[in-house]
Amino acid sequence: MAPLPANSTNRLFIDYVTGDQATSQEHTLGMRYASTATPQEAQESVAEFLSGVGAGTFKTGWRVLRARFQLAGGNVTLPVNLITTLGSFQGTSSGSLSSSSEAREWRWVGRSYPDGRRSGVSLYGLTATFPENFRYPLGGASPPWIANSIGALLVAEPQWLGIGGDPILWYEYVNVQYNSYWERRLRSV
Repeated sequence: MAPLPANSTNRLFIDYVTGDQATSQEHTLGMRYASTATPQEAQESVAEFLSGVGAGTFKTGWRVLRARFQLAGGNVTLPVNLITTLGSFQGTSSGSLSSSSEAREWRWVGRSYPDGRRSGVSLYGLTATFPENFRYPLGGASPPWIANSIGALLVAEPQWLGIGGDPILWYEYVNVQYNSYWERRLRSV
């Protein structure tokens, strides 16, 4: 399948910090959305997703710092005011984490339909228990936030889109891994 340019759709970028410790890092969550939606409406979809994960699943001090958007075909991102829901979202988990937990990447994945391109969204700063096989499937012994977060992605309006501008069919699991980039960053501190 031929690659598409990164700026083929409108994009929203949510910059956040993983907590209030010295080891906390800044990350960016990205969302592609339809040209008929506004950046504020796209922020609502992100807020629903974060609410699905739940404030109690994020480290204390996890918070959104800013929002930016880029129109399809554009080469720069522009700041946009945070909606109240995102601006007030704060992590509340009091679970203690080692500095190595900063490298844990929780990833929701799927494929856009009908073109079948891989899509996903990642978060850092979750205090959830690390699953033995690096994946939490929907249902069974998985914590409730798995179903809530996948459900929020499935019903979001505006929809999360793939790079080709098609809706994403989200898989019924959440993967977790240690991200190599952040592992190297932590080793150099």
